[in-house]
Amino acid sequence: MRRNRVITPALLLTLLGAAACNDVAEPKPLQVDITAQPTTGTVGQAIAFEATAEGFEIIQITVDLGDGEDESFEFPAFSTASANFTHAYAEPGAFRVIATVRDLGGATRTDSVVVTIQ
Repeated sequence: MRRNRVITPALLLTLLGAAACNDVAEPKPLQVDITAQPTTGTVGQAIAFEATAEGFEIIQITVDLGDGEDESFEFPAFSTASANFTHAYAEPGAFRVIATVRDLGGATRTDSVVVTIQ
């Protein structure tokens, strides 16, 4: 009498050996980068910003523009994300612009750039 055998995932891993488990890619560490172009401008001039992020299940990039304004971008759990936007400052000064990326697990990372407005 012939018997059909079912190979379960656990049995398959046992048959393949522990090496099969080591081939799973590790998630990328969470990273964020923000750039401004130009970094020196005048009141009312549009400054172009780009915030880019890499990691595992990125869901949000928030940018504090340093003058009380902010921008927020939501994503459906991507491994890379970027946000491009412009902002015009109403007053002169040096403004620290801070980009914060958040992943699905709640981890965050920040990066900043200083924009000087004359």
